[in-house]
Amino acid sequence: MYVIDGKPYAVLRRTPEAGSPVANASRGGSMEFCEIPAELADATAYFAKKLPIPFFCVDFLHDGERFWFSELEPDGVIAPDFDDPDRSVQRDVTRARFAAYRDAHAAFLTNGGAAR
Repeated sequence: MYVIDGKPYAVLRRTPEAGSPVANASRGGSMEFCEIPAELADATAYFAKKLPIPFFCVDFLHDGERFWFSELEPDGVIAPDFDDPDRSVQRDVTRARFAAYRDAHAAFLTNGGAAR
């Protein structure tokens, strides 16, 4: 999940190829942007409170019944959706990411170097 300004922004679901233990595109996995599950939005609020930075990614694994926290990445890659040949969502997330960085930096400077 991409988190921008403390809010869930987009989810990129990665699905492994049948029989593969990983969902990497280089190993035949697929990727697609999808709706944000409510339980992940709630978890995002927890992480955003603990890590108040403009952008980060939170990875979850799904076992068929529930989500499990996997990792948090302050510099997560914004991967393309294979079903979005124009990469419109990828570009939208990238724009929002850097606008959040810009706004946080401006707030930092306005506050005399104090975190927001």
